[in-house]
Amino acid sequence: MDRRFFRYLVLLGAFLAVGFFLQKKITDQIPLLLASYKWHFLLGLFSYSLLRWTYQKKRAWLTYAYTATVVAKLAVYFIYFRPVFNQNGAVEKTEFMVFFIPYSIALFLEIAAIAIDFKDFNQKENRSK
Repeated sequence: MDRRFFRYLVLLGAFLAVGFFLQKKITDQIPLLLASYKWHFLLGLFSYSLLRWTYQKKRAWLTYAYTATVVAKLAVYFIYFRPVFNQNGAVEKTEFMVFFIPYSIALFLEIAAIAIDFKDFNQKENRSK
């Protein structure tokens, strides 16, 4: 396992764990909250891995890879979470936050890690030229 990937894995897990423990104090939907954090951990790893691989191997496909990660995250929301939230006829603010807060944490870390990686990859490429 690559050092950068391991560092991202640890940071993502730590940030999501802190978010979970803070958010569970304000919601009574603990099983759904736990599922949301688990999904976002897995989706964060998938997204980071796919974007890194695409950047290193098939840069021309980077836009498609990023779009695929967004579609995967939206699919999880609409297939898994939205039907549960919509059982009472409407998605309440606290229900939406069960999905949106871990989504935001994972997305922020993904963007920060990818930006750092891409910068480092570009610097290595420029040095080798």
